[in-house]
Amino acid sequence: VANQKPQRNSDQDFTMFMRSGGGTLYINNFPTPLSSGDAVTVPRGAAHYFVNSSTSTVSEAILVFLPPAAYEAVSVSSKESSNGHRKPKKG
Repeated sequence: VANQKPQRNSDQDFTMFMRSGGGTLYINNFPTPLSSGDAVTVPRGAAHYFVNSSTSTVSEAILVFLPPAAYEAVSVSSKESSNGHRKPKKG
């Protein structure tokens, strides 16, 4: 999970499960500290972004979107910048 710019998902809620590492997920500017084993749900329309504070180079998270859609996973390291964590599948 990389440091992100604020974003919104207007059509889906999602739950973020931290697999390793950690950081702070900001939901509507409210900080939610996360570490390995934690989970948090972000309601659709909420402004959110993640700031990695892991001492390792990478934090890993599983994101589950509801309702499901045809998206593919995007993997980035903590040293990269990302405007999003999903992208539509082509075709």
